[in-house]
Amino acid sequence: MDDTEIVGVENVTGARRVYDWQPYSYWRIEAIFRNYFGWAFVQINRGYKANRRPGYQGLYRVYEIESGKTVCECTSVYAMQKFLASYDFPMEEPKDLRNAKAAAFLEAVEELRRNNLCITMNI
Repeated sequence: MDDTEIVGVENVTGARRVYDWQPYSYWRIEAIFRNYFGWAFVQINRGYKANRRPGYQGLYRVYEIESGKTVCECTSVYAMQKFLASYDFPMEEPKDLRNAKAAAFLEAVEELRRNNLCITMNI
C-alpha cells in the first residue's frame, strides 16, 4: 500500500465512541437490571469489618427477580459498569420515561377532581 493511497469505507453513516467502562451509579445499574433484564442484585456479606481495609470492593450476587435463579454468583460494581458499557446503555434514563408513574398519578388526581370527589389528607 502506498502512503498516498486513500482507503475509504463505504456506507458509513457516522462515527461514535465506544467505551470499555462508564461511570454508572449504583442506582442506575439497579434500574437497568430491573427494567431491561428482570434482574436484581444483593451484596454478599463478607464478614464483620470487612469493608474497613484499603482496597475493599463490595461483591454482589445477581439473580432473576421472577425465578430467583442466580445469574452471576460474585461480581463487583466495576464489572457491572463494564458489562453495561459494552452494550452501550445510556448513562441516564430518557426523560420521557422518567416520570411515567408520576404522570399517571397526576392524571388520576385530575380525574378525581373532575368527578368532584373530595380528597382529604390527615397530617
